[in-house]
Amino acid sequence: MDISINYLAVLVVVIFQMAFGVFWHGPLLGKIYAKLLGMDQLTAEQQQEIAKRMGPVYATQIAITIITNIFLAYAIQHAGALTVSEGICVALILFVGFVAPTQIGGTIWSTQSNSDKFKKILIDASFQLIVMTVAAVVFTLWK
Repeated sequence: MDISINYLAVLVVVIFQMAFGVFWHGPLLGKIYAKLLGMDQLTAEQQQEIAKRMGPVYATQIAITIITNIFLAYAIQHAGALTVSEGICVALILFVGFVAPTQIGGTIWSTQSNSDKFKKILIDASFQLIVMTVAAVVFTLWK
């Protein structure tokens, strides 16, 4: 099976996901998410200090997003997905089998209340489900 990754499609998806992440964790759910992370307990100076150190965090997130999307594009092609619904199905299988359990496992051990854990899992997992679905559509249509 000859698999060729469309790196331009990967780049477009990565840009979309980063922009959507800014919207998702900013204007849409930012206040709730910041509270879940305890940011509301910090002084303005502490928040500014954290903001100054975000460059490496964003760089790491971009790298992780690139890697994830290269593998998602590969998985869609390897599965032989030819239609959008088949591509989405591959993404959903990966989401249910790997992403959701990882999101849940990374949160359940926190010291947050069960209610806050559930909210964080819901916000994080929903974001991943949305961006993986969009990526699957792009990777299925733009080979």
